Amino acid sequence: NRSGRDRSCLVPNLLNYAGQVVVLDIDGKVYAATKAARRALGQNVFRLDPFGVTGPEPELDTYTAPDWIEGGDEAAITRGCREVAELFSCGPSLGDADESEAIGLLSSILGYLYMVPEKKINENELYVTLHSEDIIYSLAVVLDTIGKKLTESTYAEIASFLQKDDGARTRILARATSLLKVFSSLDVAASTDGSTFKFPSDQPATVYVIVPAERVKIYAPLLRVWIGGMLRTTLRAPDPAVPALFLLDHCAELMPFPQLVAAQATAPAGKLRLWTFWHDVSQL
Repeated sequence: NRSGRDRSCLVPNLLNYAGQVVVLDIDGKVYAATKAARRALGQNVFRLDPFGVTGPEPELDTYTAPDWIEGGDEAAITRGCREVAELFSCGPSLGDADESEAIGLLSSILGYLYMVPEKKINENELYVTLHSEDIIYSLAVVLDTIGKKLTESTYAEIASFLQKDDGARTRILARATSLLKVFSSLDVAASTDGSTFKFPSDQPATVYVIVPAERVKIYAPLLRVWIGGMLRTTLRAPDPAVPALFLLDHCAELMPFPQLVAAQATAPAGKLRLWTFWHDVSQL
């Protein structure tokens, strides 16, 4: 801790690395020191700064993981909705049926939003849908009115939830809403209202995820969704000439982070590089 990670590692690599980069930038210091250099390397620079750490610069960027659910056949849509829903969880403990059911419910609501063009599909819309006046009645109406438009899996998941007894539905809803609590913040809602960029991009991109140190742990769910979402799209993209680099400072505050663990274990050689920074051995 306090060993000069910015000066000795983050900044030098951002000044020189030719590939696309996602960096968890605490307090915006790395952004200030390297944004011009990244542009000089031919990179488009984006910053996710929900709390305005970098000041009143105009046109803050936004990013929402559900934007990148792939279209195609029902299996692809179902898989994409499930993978995005899993980003909201730290990973259900063995035997934690309510958490697994909550992820399934979130996945099915994403599937519903995906199939209705006039609906936004982002974290805030998911939060608002779960907090509608009578979510049970609303979901029943969805099945009655547009059930045939939904994928088979989405229909079955919603129907299964509605068929449970009141106690089970209450527990599952409570768990699902708790997973989305961080997205009730107006700052967070504004930062997840659509996506102003894609990662990885056809035009090389550098993304700074900026958050004050004292808010990293509180807003870890948001950071996991953003970083996990970009890990997901990176793993699905064609192999790049230079691997995408993820520089994740304060990594312990993001844990548990199943998608990061999976990426470290399974990412093909040449697809991406994951550098995680820890304060001491006990965190590992």
